[in-house]
Amino acid sequence: MAPILKKYKAAAVNAEPGWFDLEESVRRTIHWIDEAGKAGCKFIAFPELWIPGYPYWAWKVNYQESLPLLKKYKENSLPSDSEEMRRIRNAARANKIYVSLGYSEVDLASLYTTQVLISPTGDILNHRRKIRATHVERLVFGDGTGDTTESVTQTEIGRVGHLNCWENMNPFMKAYAASLGEQVHVAAWPLYPGKETLKYPDPFTNVAEANADLVTPAYAIETGTFTLAPWQTITAEGIKLNTPPGKELEDPHIYNGHGRIFGPDGQNLVAHPGKDFQGLLFVDIDLDECHLPKALADFGGHYMRPDLIRLLVDTNRKDLVVHEDRVNGGVAYTRTVDRVGLSTPLEAVSQEVEQENKRGGARIPRNKCKRKSTPSSSSTVHTVHEKDESRQVSTPSGEESWNSNNEEDILDHLMSLGRPGAGLRSVESSVAEMEHIFDRIFGVENGNPLSSESDEFVSDLLQIYGSDEDILDAYYIFIHLYYPILPPPERLPAYNRPLNGNSIFRSSSPLSLAISAILVLIPHPGIKQPSTPEYTRLRRNVAHSFAQSALEAVEADLELLDSSSDPSRALSDGAPMIARQPFHPKVPLPLEAVLALVLLSVYEYAQRGNIRKMCNRAGQALTAAMSMSLHEMVEDDEYAEARRRAWWITYLTVCQGSIASGMPAAFNVYDPRFVTPYPEGWKLLIEAQQTILEATTFVHDLDQTVKSRFKASWISGRMTELDHQITALLLLCRRASLSTTVSPLDSPEKIASRTISQIAEIKLHSARIKVHRFCAFSDVPIFRKRHCDLQPECCDAEPTESAIPSPPEDIPLPSIMKTDLPDLTFPFSSHASSKICLQSALNIVTLVDNLPYPNPDHTIPLTLPPYLSNASRVEIPRVMPTFACCVMQASYAMLMLYLKARAKHANSPEDSVSAKGPSLTGFLNELQQNLRLVARILENYAVAAEALQGMKVNRDVPRANQAARCLSWLREGSGIIVVKYDASIEQSAFDAVEEATDKGVDHIDYVVANAGIAKLYPLVKDVKRADIVEHIEVNVLSVVSLYQATRPFLEESITKPVFAIMGSGSGALGRQPPVPNAAYGASKSIPPWYGVRINSEDEWLNTFVLDPGWVQSEMGNAAAKGWGLESAPDTIDKSTSGMVDVITKGTKEQYGGKVVLYTGEVQEW
Repeated sequence: MAPILKKYKAAAVNAEPGWFDLEESVRRTIHWIDEAGKAGCKFIAFPELWIPGYPYWAWKVNYQESLPLLKKYKENSLPSDSEEMRRIRNAARANKIYVSLGYSEVDLASLYTTQVLISPTGDILNHRRKIRATHVERLVFGDGTGDTTESVTQTEIGRVGHLNCWENMNPFMKAYAASLGEQVHVAAWPLYPGKETLKYPDPFTNVAEANADLVTPAYAIETGTFTLAPWQTITAEGIKLNTPPGKELEDPHIYNGHGRIFGPDGQNLVAHPGKDFQGLLFVDIDLDECHLPKALADFGGHYMRPDLIRLLVDTNRKDLVVHEDRVNGGVAYTRTVDRVGLSTPLEAVSQEVEQENKRGGARIPRNKCKRKSTPSSSSTVHTVHEKDESRQVSTPSGEESWNSNNEEDILDHLMSLGRPGAGLRSVESSVAEMEHIFDRIFGVENGNPLSSESDEFVSDLLQIYGSDEDILDAYYIFIHLYYPILPPPERLPAYNRPLNGNSIFRSSSPLSLAISAILVLIPHPGIKQPSTPEYTRLRRNVAHSFAQSALEAVEADLELLDSSSDPSRALSDGAPMIARQPFHPKVPLPLEAVLALVLLSVYEYAQRGNIRKMCNRAGQALTAAMSMSLHEMVEDDEYAEARRRAWWITYLTVCQGSIASGMPAAFNVYDPRFVTPYPEGWKLLIEAQQTILEATTFVHDLDQTVKSRFKASWISGRMTELDHQITALLLLCRRASLSTTVSPLDSPEKIASRTISQIAEIKLHSARIKVHRFCAFSDVPIFRKRHCDLQPECCDAEPTESAIPSPPEDIPLPSIMKTDLPDLTFPFSSHASSKICLQSALNIVTLVDNLPYPNPDHTIPLTLPPYLSNASRVEIPRVMPTFACCVMQASYAMLMLYLKARAKHANSPEDSVSAKGPSLTGFLNELQQNLRLVARILENYAVAAEALQGMKVNRDVPRANQAARCLSWLREGSGIIVVKYDASIEQSAFDAVEEATDKGVDHIDYVVANAGIAKLYPLVKDVKRADIVEHIEVNVLSVVSLYQATRPFLEESITKPVFAIMGSGSGALGRQPPVPNAAYGASKSIPPWYGVRINSEDEWLNTFVLDPGWVQSEMGNAAAKGWGLESAPDTIDKSTSGMVDVITKGTKEQYGGKVVLYTGEVQEW
């Protein structure tokens, strides 16, 4: 949020509080708020500990004398969640004024020196506690914890901060506030004696004049802020109340007359108040006056050197007792502002109080009640992990880096990075989703100590908007930075204004709907825990609804254009074929369908992982664009920029489909008909895209050459030419990046221009890896899934050290590659190409990490990465990850170099290893750090792009290549159609059937629901609910999904179709094997019910449960050995041949609705 009011009136209180009297203190607080409101003020600042007055008596008495005063002081301190606080908040709302209030806060049995910032709506924007009570104040007050250190808040009157007393002298507190871009500061002071009371050895800073006229203006100068110094005063009556019996009464005048207000240049802006003055000090604030002082010396920006001096701030709460968070890992803690009852909006608080007042009976203490989430309440439960890699990435020591378990964990985690195109979540995500759904259906145990708001309520807040104008603003915030499909914004700045409730607005623009499909995937800033499976599912479903609506609107628009005699005229003369207002004033209506298809292409890739549909949408956009003659538009009018962007973004998207598919372009990239001028600043990006497409074609042709074993004389010249081409373009990119600097407050167009240059460089480095990859690593596959043009592992080439290539001789190539490789000649050595790949990979990681983040509030981010909102600790996700393939190229190169270096260490003599140890260890550590950074980058993108969530390996899914190799005995005329299916995801079965349809399948005769997991074998007393849920999800729910997805195709069978559910004796009630099986066995007891049910519902379908026996498979033998048996009893051949007979020869009368052993014997269940 940028300031809406740059010029306004503010007030600082210079008055006496209601000593030891909470009611009188509240009355005086409301009085001064009302007075400020009548004077037209938008902001009022109160002194430190205004309620119930500063305990200055603590400096004057001994311990025994302090006790009665301390008791009285505590009794009249202000609980945050109280009727008194609500009255003050209501006063702020009534006067539409911001209030900085200092008070003695009661929290449980302790007191704290607290400040809150109250909004004109009565809501608490900031709650903080003094980080350290000063000297004898520690007799009275405790210290603040991490989550109460935040002092600066972005408001519509600027970035407002406040500190207490000598915190205003603390250089670290000042530096932190300056780093947050503070513009208006409250230096809240207590009652302070004047210099006439100074006695040796008191320092001068211990008198009022020093703090009023030295410390406060110094703060204003150093931070470039308007600095208000509200001050407490005291009368003779107040002196009596604060003085124990028998003590001398002081002259009250020695404490008065010190209120001040200073400008950003340190100049005093108000006359010094007299010794008897009780009232408000007024000042006219103009935020633009902060610019010049900060331009000269901004200690939170250009005038600091964070590479030399940095401040580490920990804003996490430190509780005496922490609770293990068994759902999210780590420990759960509650933020102070929530625990003391200040995070709830005033409207909700008022309604709650009203309802309580209408009820009879005993009241439950407020801090014992659970609150329901409200749209604007801040996150209550946070998870702190022992190693928070988002804050600090640890560097393993030399010994740790060679630890086998550590390496296996690293490789296991890294070899499945990214998964662009997969669109599949990890098993862990699915288990968490089922746990949350389980709790929603069945409730939670009464004694669950981890019950929290996240368990009892799932918000339906989504990033949806109330108008096309708001959607357009959100586009410029979240999308334009990375994919500037529209001309520059017509209005600045752009703010993100999602609704806090349901929307009745539904745009008719296909472009607006396509943008909405991407925006709704970004969590709403008011959401507490956006990563919960239910909330993720909600965003996914709504996004898909928007995408479908956008596609329908596209078809309607294109149909209208097709019916026109000359569609291209619509772009030049605005023919009124489409009857609606344009989404953007500089974008002709017909272009909206083209641009929507472009965005839907990216949506299919990044969110759904469907490369085929990605290419289809891009192809549709290209066809529509060329039908409108966008490729040959040279006119220069008010729509010229929109036409140019529409054409070239379509061109780039079509090319991206070929790159992601690993195939040459399906059209002539250099077609001479493409004469539309480039948009300004796009030339390098387009040339980079053309170059990476050429590199992709090079990889494709090289792969075909290797497979065909033809001579490859063309390779050397083409590789040299491509490398020179890439090097020349990289030089241009670097020059462009040096000439452009941006800040988060720059216009989206300026930031996008910089981003385009960065993305172009990323693509060029990726192209260079593609060109050198085979020469460096012989393209040995290490990923378990296909990523872009990186092939998955072959079934007989395991990623062991002996199979890692490092030509010429140090590590042998897999035998299959040794015998099949043709005689290839490269213009680079393997060493040179490896080094080039390393340089490019590291550059890619750095460039991607440095891409800008969205700035929904148009402010200087308080953190990097920035959070969704001030109350959130969830990073704002970047979107439009069209260069995910580039990140995978970098990951491949770094992994190969890591594996080669590790193998070189293992195979080197001991004395050689010790000599190379430090450099080798440092090299490996650097690669590990960059690979971890890749994981963090992709994790951020995956928040709003689920296809990038494949960060973990599912060890239980056999590799497709192995399955294909095992079926090589198929007779001539038969074939295998392999489709992707993940049993842990409901939609995956439907997607697999759709893919099979696209490959020509029109009916199915036999379906075997064979997917299953058996990950552990606990006793019932030891089994965990999460393990039961995980097994049920795969072993039970996938059966239902597969049946629903394949049923229409089984109906088309010309034989008698069969749906066989793979069962297990472990799930039988009467004949269980002697193995504890409280997770797997229980899950296998449920499918027979579905077998009986489906068989009775579908009279035409033979449905039964098929028990393969206890088979000597990897899983079966592992279970057997775990319980002292040498192997499982049933051989694979015996089991499989028997099951084939049962499936193909059995009838519904024999087996329908029954449990059948592979021998054909019907089992009792």
